[in-house]
Formats: sequence, C-alpha cells, structure tokens
Amino acid sequence: MLAITESIMVNIEALNFESLAKWYYFANTPSYLFRHFRNDESLQQFADHHTVDELAKAVFDIASVKAENRAIKDIVLAYSCVVGLTFKNAREVHDALAGRDIASIVWANRIMNMWTPYPTVVETMELSSPLPSREPAHLSEPSKTSELNTVVGEVA
Repeated sequence: MLAITESIMVNIEALNFESLAKWYYFANTPSYLFRHFRNDESLQQFADHHTVDELAKAVFDIASVKAENRAIKDIVLAYSCVVGLTFKNAREVHDALAGRDIASIVWANRIMNMWTPYPTVVETMELSSPLPSREPAHLSEPSKTSELNTVVGEVA
C-alpha cells in the first residue's frame, strides 16, 4: 500500500513518527490521543511551521481516501494535522473546517470538540488593606540603639 502522505504538501520531516505512531497504537480514547499528541514537541514544531490552510488541506486529503486504503503513516499524519490545528487561531480553524467532512478520520471531530481554544475567564477581585494603624508613640521615637551605632561609628 502506497502512503498518500507522499502527495500531501506538508513537511513531515519534523514529526517524530515513531513516537506518534506509538501513541496512536496505544490510544483507546480520543482524549488519550489528543493529550499525548499535543504534548509531543515535534508536533508542536510541525504546527508552528504550517498554516491553518495547509494543515486543514492535509486532513481533507487524507479524509477523502477510503479508510482501508490508508497506511499507518497517513493516519498518524491526519491526527498530527488535526491536533496541529489546535495550536492555531480558533476562528481561522473554524473557518477552514466549516462545511467540510472529516468524520472518516474517526476521532477527528471528537478531538476538535475537546479543544478549548478560549481561556476560562477567571473573576478577579481587588483587595485593599485596612487603613494603617497608628503606631504607639514609643515605636515612633528614634531608637537609642541607632544613636549608639552612630556614636560608635564616629569613634572608630
């Protein structure tokens, strides 16, 4: 079987296929695959070097091929591109995927649904300290120790 990755216009040299294929083989849930692919440094670099359109086109090209005609390299590349999209601008990714069917890449839609592109809003509150308390008069007087240090310093 000829891998279709040879005809896809993304640079796959940066990907650590051996490691990614291992995570794919062991994955029994899309969240497991997503978590391990997303933590892979080679995939992060791969995503950095490709545009949203390049990654999306690779996903569409692989999705258009019947599943039984895909090599393992094709499947790993498809999931690498899907997860690579999660490093990109959410609006651009949404626009690139809109109206396109990637369901033949079994976990692609579920992975995209797991992705939380918008940070959680955390409510902040400002705390102010109470007014400073008045110090007792004996604490505000100059220290006799500091006067002594000054005198000793002059003598020496």
